Amino acid sequence: MTEVARRAGIATGTLYRYFTSKEQLACTAFERATRIEVAQVEQALCSDPHPLTALENALRVFARRALRAPTLAWALIAEPVDAAVDQKRLEYRLQYANLFAHTIERAMSDQLISRQRAMLTSTAIVGAIAEALIGPLAHKAEAPLVPATQQQLIDDIIYFCLHGLSVRSSHA
Repeated sequence: MTEVARRAGIATGTLYRYFTSKEQLACTAFERATRIEVAQVEQALCSDPHPLTALENALRVFARRALRAPTLAWALIAEPVDAAVDQKRLEYRLQYANLFAHTIERAMSDQLISRQRAMLTSTAIVGAIAEALIGPLAHKAEAPLVPATQQQLIDDIIYFCLHGLSVRSSHA
């Protein structure tokens, strides 16, 4: 807290007036940053009336924003954090999953994909995109991805996620 206050140019006591602990400060910073990212994904989901195109747009926005700001994305997705911040991370992953589930339900209603448990599928998509980005985000400093490689990575993630929606199981 002392270092944060010093960098902000305020007294440590002033910082404690707004944040009772380092954990509360970290949770607030995490919430603010993630709220922006969720809003961007939500906006992308509303960008096209076709639900699968909207989902593709949202996944593309998520991945592009992560790769453009790898330090922030790493902090939001994978950085080891205190339990309270980790709880916030789970809450925001659920927000993403709810947004995707709504779009998946629209796609099922339009008979664009087979019937499935939308929330389970959307949770898997959130996990897939986050997990697929962890490696590139972790290695950002030693080998930043060139734009063509970034685009291929994004395309591959989207391909995986969208095809996961439409393949029928042999047990169905």
